[in-house]
Amino acid sequence: MRRLFFIMAVVTAIFVRAEVKIDWINTSDDFGRIAEDGGKVDLMYRGVNVGDEPLVIINSKSSCGCTRPSYPRGEIAPGDTFCVTAAFDPAFQVGLVTKKITLTTNAEPKSHSLTVKGIVLALPSTVETRFPVGIGDMRLEKASVNFGDVTRGKTKMVFLDVYNNGTDTIKPAWRNRPAHLSLSSSPQRLEPLEKGVIAFYASATSDEHYGLVTDSVTIVAESSNSADTLKIPVTAHFVEYFGDMTDRQLADAPIARLSDSLISCGQILPNAEGVERSFSVENRGKSTLMIRRIYASSPYVKIRRYKEKVKSGKSSKITFWIDPDMYSPDAPIVDETITVVTNDPQNPELSVRVTAEYF
Repeated sequence: MRRLFFIMAVVTAIFVRAEVKIDWINTSDDFGRIAEDGGKVDLMYRGVNVGDEPLVIINSKSSCGCTRPSYPRGEIAPGDTFCVTAAFDPAFQVGLVTKKITLTTNAEPKSHSLTVKGIVLALPSTVETRFPVGIGDMRLEKASVNFGDVTRGKTKMVFLDVYNNGTDTIKPAWRNRPAHLSLSSSPQRLEPLEKGVIAFYASATSDEHYGLVTDSVTIVAESSNSADTLKIPVTAHFVEYFGDMTDRQLADAPIARLSDSLISCGQILPNAEGVERSFSVENRGKSTLMIRRIYASSPYVKIRRYKEKVKSGKSSKITFWIDPDMYSPDAPIVDETITVVTNDPQNPELSVRVTAEYF
């Protein structure tokens, strides 16, 4: 029994001793404030192998190509101090910088994270190029947001880069937010020369959110002595999801067909009351066709009457009116599009081109 306890004690001692562990002297290095065109700067991270076995750094990965880490390639003996260096290139980096270096080792834990910090002073030309839109001292990368396709029932996110080009703290904020849009900023306050993002979230919130929806939101740059604003357009194309329909459901689905693809309204005379025309949507499928939404490319083309539900073999007459006040001899050509959004899974959006000439 004593022999068994002795063997177990020896084995336990071996496993306890067979440990590779790193004690970091520093896991973060700050290069301070450097100019964007100031050239590369070196950073240093030191650690100690406090384990009982040789330490091996297997791999390193940087969160950005601007940072190139370098580490010892051989074994690091127990008790030895080692150094990991990183060369940071400030070119095309702007504002407050935080980068990560991840080391993979044979120690426990196997993964170790190192941080690169500092502030890159942007060249005036860089600010103008990367952040051309100004709201006071807060700069935006662009003056509009386009979500592209957004599936109804889901949320899509788009980021807008922002930069504080002033000497005062700025809080990004917003006003007049449409119902289908949410926003957040990170960080919530931009320190001088700091870069951040405003996140835009789009999701369908009503039956009107089918097809193309164009709205706007007012972005505010709040500082201690001002609150500059800019209205920016926000566009999203809301689409219905049909991917979970079975083959039988697809076979029984409604089929939408338009009576016309082009409607020429002829001449619009001065002081006229407008032009009214119509076209039809026929349901050639087996189940009820739902007209989700009808909208025109111009607010001066107004949709007046139609039936929202169309049974199999039936049709819905859609009447529209052209407001002549939009057009003039200087802009005599009417060339607009009317889009019909339905629950036809094969062709959920159909369009009619409407033309006329103002005299």
